[in-house]
Amino acid sequence: MIELLKALNYTAPHIKPGVYDNMVIVDRGGVYYLYVDGLQWMSYNTRTHEDAYSVYGHYLLAQGHVVVTGLCVVARVNSLLTKPEVTKLTILEKNQAVIDYHKKIGSPFLSDPRVEIVNVAAQQYDGQCDVLLLDHYETETMEQMIADAKICHDAIAHKTFWFWPFERIIMHSRKWMTDNDPSGKLYTKHEAFLMLKGFHGLHNMPDFDEDTINLLCMMHHSTIFSRSELFLTGNAPDRKINHNIYLSV
Repeated sequence: MIELLKALNYTAPHIKPGVYDNMVIVDRGGVYYLYVDGLQWMSYNTRTHEDAYSVYGHYLLAQGHVVVTGLCVVARVNSLLTKPEVTKLTILEKNQAVIDYHKKIGSPFLSDPRVEIVNVAAQQYDGQCDVLLLDHYETETMEQMIADAKICHDAIAHKTFWFWPFERIIMHSRKWMTDNDPSGKLYTKHEAFLMLKGFHGLHNMPDFDEDTINLLCMMHHSTIFSRSELFLTGNAPDRKINHNIYLSV
């Protein structure tokens, strides 16, 4: 799966396991798990690099001054910085321990003059940009993600908007049941995208055509392919962790 990413000049993130204040990074056979205050925030699979595929829409849209939320292991940041169209990248990260981790290990992206890191929650950021890309969701329900995305959409001045995992929400919304829908109606991904965009007032989302929406959904759902064995075995890690177990990592 890495071959397509190479064509996009993708650089895999540099990840160093260990305990960093209230943050823990664990390596389980090339799959890295990041925990904050004992709760898993994210994972990154260095065998499949599926996380980079899931934010392909962010890569596609990034240009000018881009504001992104969520720093974590910078898989998305690395991807966006390969684009010369990105003139400035402002990263909003609410957890200082995550920022300190990257400074401690000397993450290469820090030396890029286009990068600015702001220690703030997305909902409290007072700024503006050309493109606003959200990726600070993990355990929230889809309804909670949309509600929070709408708050950020309306509060931060921008021209173009997208958020992870909107492609997943599109797929789940194909059975958009209203009083006018016939029983068993299944909308196309593009129709579901347009309905979600209009219904929730996310007007700064781009006017993607059907082919582009299909591409984004295919890229995002590449995890179904890369995790097929995991789904069959049910061998998923616990989302909670005891910090003390990994103090010797």
